Amino acid sequence: MIRRVSQFRLDQRARIGEKEHSRLTEDGLGAFGREQKQACSGIARYSKAVNKLIRLAGSANKLKVVPRTRLFRPFSMMEKGRFFIIKRGNKEMKQLKKGIVGLVAAAVLITLAACGNTSSTEDTQSGENSVNAVEEKVVGVAPGPYGDMVTEVISPLLEEKGYQLTTKVFNDYIQPNNALANGQIDANLFQHTAYLEKFSADNQLSLTALQKVPTLGMGIYSKQLSSLDELADGATVSIANDASNLARTLQLLAANELITIADNIDETKATVNDIEENPKNLTFKKLDAAQLARSLDTVDLALVPGNFAWAASLDPADALALESLKEEYKNVFVVSSEEEDSDFAKAVTEVLESDAFKEAIAESPFSNFDQPKFWTE
Repeated sequence: MIRRVSQFRLDQRARIGEKEHSRLTEDGLGAFGREQKQACSGIARYSKAVNKLIRLAGSANKLKVVPRTRLFRPFSMMEKGRFFIIKRGNKEMKQLKKGIVGLVAAAVLITLAACGNTSSTEDTQSGENSVNAVEEKVVGVAPGPYGDMVTEVISPLLEEKGYQLTTKVFNDYIQPNNALANGQIDANLFQHTAYLEKFSADNQLSLTALQKVPTLGMGIYSKQLSSLDELADGATVSIANDASNLARTLQLLAANELITIADNIDETKATVNDIEENPKNLTFKKLDAAQLARSLDTVDLALVPGNFAWAASLDPADALALESLKEEYKNVFVVSSEEEDSDFAKAVTEVLESDAFKEAIAESPFSNFDQPKFWTE
């Protein structure tokens, strides 16, 4: 399915080659040729030039992109795992497409010609630099938004530091930590600090959180209402039936003054029986958390955990209210404790603490996620 590329993605891809291609102008081709006369640095250089040209076109919202497709083969030589399709239609885009395809073809030909005229030592060094420029790392994720966050935001920033991230999706919250401890993956991003600490202690694993990332909390969604002020007396509300999500559900309802919970109750273990006041006489419909989004057609409100909301394509910007997460419930980027001081871990930490990461998040689909506290300290 073709989807529009958000501007933050185009900007991030272009930023990688910005220093080396500062002279690249809107036509792209002239500057591109000059770059190749100066150096034979392999396909990676052309990838950066193409990214710049894509950003220029994308700024006018004239491009559409399909990640990881085989339909536009030339880019498979340019960027591992990322291929692009240009939206057809108007004359400008047809011309731009010809320009980019020509640019790619010229890149390959110029590379071969230029490299053929240099010494074998220079060829070897150039090839090694191109091949070894980026090291691939595998990050374990669960279904939800964080796989997209890894590939759409974190990986492009890390490429400047020599790393490219790919994801491996696990369908539960157990395998990602075990796979990391066993060395099957290099990192994971799916869990909050409280879960990491308990799981590691219970299973005697040595895992380390590098830094927190913006996290999507539970949201109150409705197809019937545009504001909680419109909620009628006796409305039906669907809530999770598992203990952990149920307690968070009740806390979110209480935070929005729809119910109150008895004072002598631990909020993290609260149940419907612990509701002290229910001024709107709400009727609660307990469902499996995965079914909550589907219930929106039959209830007035549904309180949907972040991962399930994302999977159901619910936009957090449309939520009537979002959960304000405690720090221990914000997701963390995790590596094996043995790798805590590795170059990769240091690079990840620098990216997650950088202004560039904050800016990319602000321009991304994750802009409404609950931010780490250190962002505002």
